[in-house]
Amino acid sequence: MSELMRLIQDAVADVESTSSRRTRREMEKEVTRTAARGVVRAAEARSDAYVAETRLRAAADVTRTGLAHLADLSAEEERLVRLAPLGEVRYRAIIDQYAALAAGEIARLGSHR
Repeated sequence: MSELMRLIQDAVADVESTSSRRTRREMEKEVTRTAARGVVRAAEARSDAYVAETRLRAAADVTRTGLAHLADLSAEEERLVRLAPLGEVRYRAIIDQYAALAAGEIARLGSHR
């Protein structure tokens, strides 16, 4: 932003030293346009930062939820294996499918632009 302020100050000094009324108005318009472009660029950068922060928070929340559910499901799988050991392969397949689904959702969040 300091570079922008320097450019504006230089332009203002040019305007002040200009004797022609028309040239002065043109220079004042250019200073205003330059300042407006700088403000717009700063606002866009801030907006991009907010979007990135929101995406990161969403990805962290989804990851945390997926891990918590996977831990719960794994504990349930272990309990079911003790209760009905013949279902172990099926329990594992179901848990693995859930893990793949959770990983896919996390990856999908990371690929949105």
